[in-house]
Amino acid sequence: MLRIFLAVLFASQCATAAESDLVVVQAEIVTMDRSHPSAGAFAVSGGRFLAVGSVEDVVSRVGSDAPTIDLADKVIIPGLVDAHLHVVPSYPEGTRLHSVPLSGLSMGQLVSKLQKQVDARPAGDWIVGRGYEDTLLGGHPHRETLDSISGEHPVYLAHSSGHRAVANSLALELAGVNTGIEDPPGGRFGRDSDGALNGQLLETAMQKVVAAQNLTPSEEEWLAGLETTLNYFASLGLTTVADATPYARAWAYRGYATLREQKRLPVRVVAMLPFELLDEFERDGYVEDDRLSIGPVKLFHGNSLSGRTAWLSEPYVGRPDDYGIPPPMSQDELDEAIWVIDSKGMQAAVHSNGDREIDMVLRAFEKLDDVATRRHRIEHASVMTRDLLYRARDMGIVLALHSYVYEHGDKMEDYGAARWDWMHINRTALAARVVVAGNSDYPVSGASPFLRFQSLMTRRARNGKVYGASQRISIEQALHTYTVGSAKSLFLEDRVGTIAVGNAADFVILDEDPREMPGEDLGRLTPYATWVGGREVYRR
Repeated sequence: MLRIFLAVLFASQCATAAESDLVVVQAEIVTMDRSHPSAGAFAVSGGRFLAVGSVEDVVSRVGSDAPTIDLADKVIIPGLVDAHLHVVPSYPEGTRLHSVPLSGLSMGQLVSKLQKQVDARPAGDWIVGRGYEDTLLGGHPHRETLDSISGEHPVYLAHSSGHRAVANSLALELAGVNTGIEDPPGGRFGRDSDGALNGQLLETAMQKVVAAQNLTPSEEEWLAGLETTLNYFASLGLTTVADATPYARAWAYRGYATLREQKRLPVRVVAMLPFELLDEFERDGYVEDDRLSIGPVKLFHGNSLSGRTAWLSEPYVGRPDDYGIPPPMSQDELDEAIWVIDSKGMQAAVHSNGDREIDMVLRAFEKLDDVATRRHRIEHASVMTRDLLYRARDMGIVLALHSYVYEHGDKMEDYGAARWDWMHINRTALAARVVVAGNSDYPVSGASPFLRFQSLMTRRARNGKVYGASQRISIEQALHTYTVGSAKSLFLEDRVGTIAVGNAADFVILDEDPREMPGEDLGRLTPYATWVGGREVYRR
């Protein structure tokens, strides 16, 4: 009776009778709407939910002639929202823009895969790889190892963290990096014990070699690469994504607008702006709508957790003199940058991983007049303390915490077991009523939300080891972060994240109920179909 009463109450909030484009019935619908958590049917009109409730109530609301889909034995959840990922354009293998995927490889496999690329490409072509994992290779590749693969091709390999890389001698030479070079602010050039460059590029030291690559895509290539990646996200059940990629030029963002105009934008995109592009966007302007919008302003103040460059108050295990790499900005410079963002009425999303970095970010936020209204965010906030958490909570700061223990738990070894229960503190933050924004940080970890749920629920890495068991959360909490939490972190809670009357008709159809699956099995779950704005954008 209670369910029927709620359904009637919910349906009564709709406008008076309107024609429905679609009615879905018989499914187990998980609405993520606290006032109406489940339903058996919903109706869609004009890309939005028109009615939600029992089959009887919805059919009586829209009439029996409306187009109807019977989804008996299916489970429906709201469209999933990834609040922080990187839309890395995907280019075909063999083209000059293709990045060779290196995740999960041993050193022998990596060398073999790169050698095939060298054999297939003319001398002088850049060989660019991404995602190598030093914990699987037995260490970071050395410059001399890459030289043995090719001395005629510049070779550049990005680490799985995205915050460090390694290059061969030719790539370093083309970038003007030599033994006498000084470390840049916020970065470091790796060296052997004799001072010779070993090819390692940490944080800002990567920039010179990336600039030397000159691999700018054409507009056509850029659009095709973006579309391929966005369609991939749709196949995973993502219906809204926040792109945190620090593109160097505003034209990269306008690629989204072109896709929208050409009706090639399969999911909703919230584009974060690099702090450095604020003036350019204010000068040139941009057009936002229901499918594409400008979101938080991305600011870097800190380094990488999985790259083990984060700035810490206590040293890394086994490296008593290594506290990580300090951020390039002073406290005064950080205060000024965050004040500028806030004074423009915009939301700051500050990348910060180490506890020492996070303390500086919170100090800057504490100097603002009205932090909670802006919902300023800290991206990752990986190494926390009780003091840092409650300072963030008291200001209403949103935390976009990592969910990548599955892929990167082994990197947590460098931080020591004593810190694991205060790393990626999803459970503690939720218990403190902090808004936690679900995210993958793709391609740092896999974009599949269901693999992220597995990682959040088990805290078990690929090596079978559990890191920080006290931070395990339930499937209901994991779903909450990827729907309600992520939507709120982007000021979209009245549009997406719940199956509710008036919200965008974004939903995911599943063959199995994730609430009834063991956490260890969730990573294998894939959507049957994904719908955005009342239109199917993917079917398995």
